[in-house]
Amino acid sequence: MSRRLNSRQKALYAAGALTLTVGSLIYSASIAADLNLTQRIVREPARGVFLVADAKLRDANFSHSVVLLTDHGASGSVGLIINKRTSVAITSMVPRLRTLESPETNIFFGGPVSLQSVRILVSSSNDVESSERIVPEVYFVNSIEVLLALLKNGGSTSEHSIKYFAGYAAWSPGQLESEIAGGDWHLASASETTVFSKDVDGIWPKLIEQLEGTWVLLDNASSNGGN
Repeated sequence: MSRRLNSRQKALYAAGALTLTVGSLIYSASIAADLNLTQRIVREPARGVFLVADAKLRDANFSHSVVLLTDHGASGSVGLIINKRTSVAITSMVPRLRTLESPETNIFFGGPVSLQSVRILVSSSNDVESSERIVPEVYFVNSIEVLLALLKNGGSTSEHSIKYFAGYAAWSPGQLESEIAGGDWHLASASETTVFSKDVDGIWPKLIEQLEGTWVLLDNASSNGGN
């Protein structure tokens, strides 16, 4: 059974709805602040963007993964999974590093393509010659000679400033866009802080919680604003 509201009651209900909408927007902004503006939500895949696997993605290679896109274009997409450390020492895969790298430095699973190949991300506040800058202070190195030069010239051997990857992830033209449209991936801008986070196991849970929460709040705020 419905009842008619007088003008004072209508004003109170309107004020309450406005308060909820403003509150949702403020809370959404606070979550964005928690991301420290380094993991901003983005709309399109591109180099320097994180692909954050949806919680429902069950692919054995990509479940609970965070992929840093190192290339994206008309020919397809390529990236490295940054949060799947293996128990394999990099020195066992690249014997030339035995005198330069710690035997405790393990390689990461970069993706299911070309597992015998090794790719490298370097954190540096200075430009790294003969490498590709992916995001500020993160460089993609695809040459063992460049790596050897870095290590011999006093480059850190810490796995938090140099990360090694066996294999990589790749998508054919249009494939990644289709997976994103199907809800398999969330997109966020990448940052050096997250790529080289010491809390490797915490990268995906933190990102997915923040990104899913922000999307829900922003969608709700938009809906409320349109009523």
